[in-house]
Amino acid sequence: MQWIAKRNMPAYKVGRLWKFKLSEVDEWIRSGGAADNARNEE
Repeated sequence: MQWIAKRNMPAYKVGRLWKFKLSEVDEWIRSGGAADNARNEE
């Protein structure tokens, strides 16, 4: 998924599904990875 790659979100593709480790997503959010500043780039 382009959004996951663009924001460097920690995710793993398993077949057609995307899997996320809760601890990695929590750390990604805390480090500012989920900040909405990338929206202006679209």
